[in-house]
Amino acid sequence: MQNTSIEDIHPDSTLIQTETAYELNLAEPDYKKLFEFLHSDSFNLVYYALLKIEKFRTKEEAAILLKLLNSENDSRIREHASELIKNHIYYFNDEYSVNTLVQAIKDNNPKVCRNIAECLKCLDNSLQIIQKLIDITKEQLDNKTVFAVYWGLFAIENLLKQNNIDFIENLIQILQTTCKFKEYQIREKTASIVKILVKNNKYKNFKKIYEQLLNDDNFYVKRALSEQF
Repeated sequence: MQNTSIEDIHPDSTLIQTETAYELNLAEPDYKKLFEFLHSDSFNLVYYALLKIEKFRTKEEAAILLKLLNSENDSRIREHASELIKNHIYYFNDEYSVNTLVQAIKDNNPKVCRNIAECLKCLDNSLQIIQKLIDITKEQLDNKTVFAVYWGLFAIENLLKQNNIDFIENLIQILQTTCKFKEYQIREKTASIVKILVKNNKYKNFKKIYEQLLNDDNFYVKRALSEQF
């Protein structure tokens, strides 16, 4: 088999074919070429580059990862992009990055959502991020998008765990709705949040919700409320 140079590989090559993928690996593209692949219209070249790049050199170069979170991209690309963002989170503390990451909590790939939740808890201005998450979760409640509601609550819980947040009026409004959800997973996540707030001496504000969840018929909901940190 004749070796293939990087220049010989067309962006529309089907890298899922064993022979072409083998040739690309033989070519051993450097960082510059891998970074060019990330701007390609070819799923396979982008995916290959995401698998190969371990570290971005600058904030400006890492910013391409935010564009790859776009829902129009393949789920596998979004997943690997979110993983790399998590590993380079120090590049993503600006307002545009924060807003993009918060929006990504609505992704339909749970691995992306989990990675994004981990990213958000490492950023500054936790209270502001929680407020953004509350707004998104409320929007998903209105749309009855259960999956997105769950991950919105998951991300809020993650942030509350490491911050003694003051009373948030519209968070109560969200929890008053989610504590009554048919899906026990939503009630369970609500219970986890209420438990944190009660621990932070907010029991009076959440007493009614707390007592309702304490008497929930579901074992996992009651366990979430009583588990130790």
